[in-house]
Amino acid sequence: MNTDTRQQIETALRAFSGSDLRDASIGLLNTLGYQSEKTLDLDNTPNVFLAAFDKRDRKFRKDKALFKCWKSGGADDHRQDDRGRAENR
Repeated sequence: MNTDTRQQIETALRAFSGSDLRDASIGLLNTLGYQSEKTLDLDNTPNVFLAAFDKRDRKFRKDKALFKCWKSGGADDHRQDDRGRAENR
């Protein structure tokens, strides 16, 4: 990986600390070369996620989804300490 690519990825990752989660996610995926006109706007809640994706013929493993760890995705939920480590508030 060249230095320019690495810097673009680092910039895209830093955007998560101050941007909308959806916008930062799309920015990171674009930086990695994934682009699509198709997006799905959902509220970031377990119930909305399950309504959209738990429609398969096999049981969805809710214990693997870590719903207790989900955040609303707002900019206030994701901050970094003075060493650049993520901290949740």
